[in-house]
Amino acid sequence: MYNIQQKDILVLGQKTKSYFIKIELLNNNFQLLDIIEGNCLSCSLDIDSTSDIRRITCLTMLVRNAEDLVSHTSKIWINRYLRIYLGIQYIRTKEILWYPLILCVPSEDTCTYDASNRTLQVKCVDFMSTLINTPLYGTTTHIIPAGSNIRSSLIAALNLANVKKYNVCEISSITDPSANTVPYDISLDSSSSVYDLVKKLLALYAGYEIFADLDTIVVQRVPTTIEDGIVLSDDILKSKGLIISESITNSLEIKNVTEIFGKQLETDQVHGVCMLVSKNPTDEAKAYYQQYFNCDNIFYRVSPNNDFTIEKLATSSENYWIDGARIDTKSGNDFDAIDSQELVLERCKFENWKSSRLNRTLSLTTQTIPFLDVNQKFTYKSKIDNVLRQWIVTKINFDNIVSGTMNLDATEFYPTYPETYQ
Repeated sequence: MYNIQQKDILVLGQKTKSYFIKIELLNNNFQLLDIIEGNCLSCSLDIDSTSDIRRITCLTMLVRNAEDLVSHTSKIWINRYLRIYLGIQYIRTKEILWYPLILCVPSEDTCTYDASNRTLQVKCVDFMSTLINTPLYGTTTHIIPAGSNIRSSLIAALNLANVKKYNVCEISSITDPSANTVPYDISLDSSSSVYDLVKKLLALYAGYEIFADLDTIVVQRVPTTIEDGIVLSDDILKSKGLIISESITNSLEIKNVTEIFGKQLETDQVHGVCMLVSKNPTDEAKAYYQQYFNCDNIFYRVSPNNDFTIEKLATSSENYWIDGARIDTKSGNDFDAIDSQELVLERCKFENWKSSRLNRTLSLTTQTIPFLDVNQKFTYKSKIDNVLRQWIVTKINFDNIVSGTMNLDATEFYPTYPETYQ
């Protein structure tokens, strides 16, 4: 995370801004080989917190000679990394403040030539692509035996992809930190990648993510930003004149009941249900729910202040037990990896927390804020409804990082995550 200083805030308010692009050329040990400046015409950038490959960029460069083309003799090649910076000149000191945007590898290039110019367009993806492009070599069947520590298994997988820098947290059950081992043998064949193995391991317990933070692979619990500070305040956004336009979208696809079918066992489907309720149901209601879902493994998530509980969405007080239920049933894919009643219930709680809230999305077009990143929290009072809220950045888009503008999406912050597990 970029360490924001006072001059970073001050430069945002400059009436006149000069933007620059700098590209560091690195070898596969991240050692600096060269710096490319002056011939980059444009650079788009997309950052998406919901994608494992979070950062994708497209460089358009002026081709002056053959060394600028992509080949084994050129500066840009498949065994080299590009670290791209956006620079803004701070007019008080005339220095250029450099902001790292992405460490990436080339994935595709196109050379265009006409009578007036010759340009090279290079598409690049972030460092996570290393895991995707590395197969599980050395054996026809790669097995992680039951009982293996999950964190150790993840690190071993990253070593297969020659990842030198990583920050991997302990992977465990949210309710039982001692449950941190692989519950059953995981088997993948040689057609699978390191990425496939990592995703299998992360799917064992709910609430974890993996992404590339420049040159470091990070595995962590999905942040709720409950304890995180505010990166930008509404006062700064307004006083610096950074907001160009805004829109708000409210998703009404609320689901207050989550049902998950996990691994099919010889004796039974692993099966769990989480229900969002205003108060703990009566024994009669619980018996009804067990029969209705054909499931004894039910968690009642009591949240009296939530507007989307079964009771509050019911249209009839007589049949509120099920009349107000909006059911989301999940199975297959990663859910097939859930092999116990305890784990399926934990996943039900996590998915229910995500689906049982009003997903309010804020879309802003702003002047460039170069240090802003996804999963950061800021405050903003919408001009649409004049309500001050906390928001979490989910996506950032630059059509061109030197254009002076950017687009971002953010979701409203809800400090209710721990309540799911009380």
